[in-house]
Amino acid sequence: RQWKAQACTSTMPETGAHVNSAIHIYHYADGFDQRKDCCNAMARHLGWNEYLAGVTPLLARQSCNLFWEAIFMAHVVGLERFTPGDDAPGIFEYSRYQLSFGSLTSFLSFYEKNIEEKLASVHESSSLVTLLYNDEEVIEIWRHGDAAGFLESGLFSPSFDDLRDCVVGFQRLVHRPLAFSPLI
Repeated sequence: RQWKAQACTSTMPETGAHVNSAIHIYHYADGFDQRKDCCNAMARHLGWNEYLAGVTPLLARQSCNLFWEAIFMAHVVGLERFTPGDDAPGIFEYSRYQLSFGSLTSFLSFYEKNIEEKLASVHESSSLVTLLYNDEEVIEIWRHGDAAGFLESGLFSPSFDDLRDCVVGFQRLVHRPLAFSPLI
């Protein structure tokens, strides 16, 4: 039996993070129960266990973070969603906003009010993929066709003056997509 998680993408950082740290993004449409079922099925899958046997000795550190997609993203026109196995050229940008305690609602409200303006002003090779969050962090994921798109999109980031009480840290990471995921 195959598990039913959608393996969205695998990327490796080029700047802004530890360079030898792969990121794998998976989507579980049915939430935690589906994630638990997928993890149990993966543990029984021979191919997955062979993969783990090969990579586990090479790992210095591993972590798992759970995020939700902002509800208003379902109504945003022009999103470029992840496609399993997608190895198209370009780069991903992960803009990570570290939030002060209790400011998530304010941040998401500001973002929702300003998203159309931001989308209208980005480079033609750039498209928003999604906006994810947990209690203390928001990750904005963009796909840029080239470095010019990445550089220009930074000019149109939300004003920190408007978010001063919400954001306590910010980091822009550049990642290259990989042409594989062990689950595809």
